[in-house]
Amino acid sequence: MRGNDHNRSTTLAAVMARFPEDIEYISLPKEIREVDRPLLAASTRIRHFGYEFNDFTDTAALCASVDLIISVNNSVTHPSGALGKPVWLALPYSPDGRWRLNHADRPQYASMTIFRQRTAGDWQGILGGDFR
Repeated sequence: MRGNDHNRSTTLAAVMARFPEDIEYISLPKEIREVDRPLLAASTRIRHFGYEFNDFTDTAALCASVDLIISVNNSVTHPSGALGKPVWLALPYSPDGRWRLNHADRPQYASMTIFRQRTAGDWQGILGGDFR
């Protein structure tokens, strides 16, 4: 995990609380944060394959098989965008320079929609919407 993960990510519990229950979810990252592991292990709604990944070819293959990728800025974001998959990217208030401020798109990834925090640390402002 990156050293700044606490600023650029939210917990799996916060995300799953907002998602509809009648959908099957696929966990795409290879590495899972310690705080998220118990929920992931106990969940019947989320299937995790990251432990089986050997490289980004495996990640890309799984990304290609899903309908929508919802992610923070992590290693899954880029192969998903490069494949042209619909991606909803949740960014912190002050993201790194790759994510053009004051824009809701990323020219390299036409299928990506960017959701930015309006205030630092406010993930609920992004997650507060209806994900249907």
